[in-house]
Amino acid sequence: MSSKEQNKFSVIEDYLDCIDSLPIDLSRMLTDIREQDCLTKDNVKKMENLSDELHNSILNNTENDRINICNNLLSVLEENLLIGEKKVKLAQKTYEMVSARIKRIDEDAAIIEEEEFTSTKAQRTYTNDLNAIIPSSEYKTIKLSSINTSDNDENMDNTSN
Repeated sequence: MSSKEQNKFSVIEDYLDCIDSLPIDLSRMLTDIREQDCLTKDNVKKMENLSDELHNSILNNTENDRINICNNLLSVLEENLLIGEKKVKLAQKTYEMVSARIKRIDEDAAIIEEEEFTSTKAQRTYTNDLNAIIPSSEYKTIKLSSINTSDNDENMDNTSN
């Protein structure tokens, strides 16, 4: 295999690897985002319970109990903020990964197209050069006459024996 064919093969192999691994990587990233969503939902439930508890404690509990509930509510809100920031980072990372893959696939496709264009152009040039040297009608005549000539040479050899 020539180096040009090996290069073409490696570009195609890279192209296929890039396409094949994209769903796996994308699935992993989206799973991470879903996990963050589940944590957010759990925290929303905690906040609902704490806010109900705070509402009920206004009349029944002491000020210290209400402050503790408010602090718990604040910590859950802060945790939700951190989870939200993680989700945004994961979404950005996913976007960057997909963009990088698209760019890489486009580059590989351009290399493949360039090689195909170059080889097609070289084939056309070669064919055009042949046609310029020997027009196709003469090529057929030359081909047939060379076959007939070789047959005649064999016949002449056979008759002289």
